[in-house]
Amino acid sequence: MSPRGLPAPPDDLPELPNTKLGTKPLWRIHAADVAPWFFDVGPDGRFNLAESGTCYLAEEPIGAFVEKFGRLLRPGGVISEPLVDAQRLSKLRPPKANVVDLTDPSVLGLIGLTAEIHSTSDYNLTQGWALALQEAGYDGIRYKARHDPRGQLVSIALFGSGKPPRSVAKTTTVPVDLIHEASTTFAITVLPRRHSRRR
Repeated sequence: MSPRGLPAPPDDLPELPNTKLGTKPLWRIHAADVAPWFFDVGPDGRFNLAESGTCYLAEEPIGAFVEKFGRLLRPGGVISEPLVDAQRLSKLRPPKANVVDLTDPSVLGLIGLTAEIHSTSDYNLTQGWALALQEAGYDGIRYKARHDPRGQLVSIALFGSGKPPRSVAKTTTVPVDLIHEASTTFAITVLPRRHSRRR
C-alpha cells in the first residue's frame, strides 16, 4: 500500500459494480477554444490514460463548476471574472458506455478502495487504477468530485476510444445562476460581482 493507504490495483480484478451511461446529460466546463470532448493524455489528471486519454464530466452543472474552479481559488474563495469568462459550459449527450462505479460502497470489500481514490494527490496510483479498469473492459469511472467537501457531487472520467463522441447538446457561457449557486453552496465568489450576464 501507499503511505496514504490506497492500494495498487490487483493483477486480477473481480467483477465490479458498474452502470451504463443513459440519456441523462453530462456537463463539462472547458476553455472556449477547446472542444467539449477533450481527452487528456497529460500527467496531471486523476484518471488520465497516456495512450487514449480521459475526458472529465459531471452529472450536474455545479459539479463541473467546482471541479474546474475549485483548484484555482485565490484566498477567500475568490476567482476572477476574466477566468470564468474564458470558459464555456457544455451540456453533452453521453455515448453508450459502461463505467465502473467507484461510489458504490462494495468496492471497499471487493478491491480495498476507500474514498482516497476520489481525493488522493498520488496521480500515478489513480492513473494505474484507470489503466487497470480500462484493461478490464470498462469505458470509464464514476467517482466523487474531489472539490465537494460533502462528497455528494459525482463525476465521470470517460476513457478515450480513438473515436471522439459526436454529439454536443448545447454550449454556452457559464450562466449567472450557476455562479450564484457556487456562491450560495460553496462560498465561491467571482470578482468583480456581476449585475448582468448573457445566458
